[in-house]
Amino acid sequence: MSTRFHHTPLGRLLLDLQATAQALQPIADLMVNDLKTSFNFFGSKTNQATISRVILSGGTAQLPGLVDYLRTALGVEIGLADNFTGFSGQLPEKNQLTYGIALGLLKRQT
Repeated sequence: MSTRFHHTPLGRLLLDLQATAQALQPIADLMVNDLKTSFNFFGSKTNQATISRVILSGGTAQLPGLVDYLRTALGVEIGLADNFTGFSGQLPEKNQLTYGIALGLLKRQT
């Protein structure tokens, strides 16, 4: 990128995204290592040899690129939770993944 491009709004946004990705990389690597450890433990304690799919929930699951990163790093299908399955009425259009705990507690009471 040219220096002049850095002074445009798009250039600053791209630099911010790059800095954010670099800051989050060590955390994403720890997440992958922890998941691999969990996969290995699960495989050693059950008759199922491998885990083929992981479902993400919560606000962090909405990080741009996280699903693709985990899919590549773990070699399994990565999906996003559908927290509102079984609910009706007016549902939020944004940030649905952040409602998992509240909806679980609500289902528990009904």
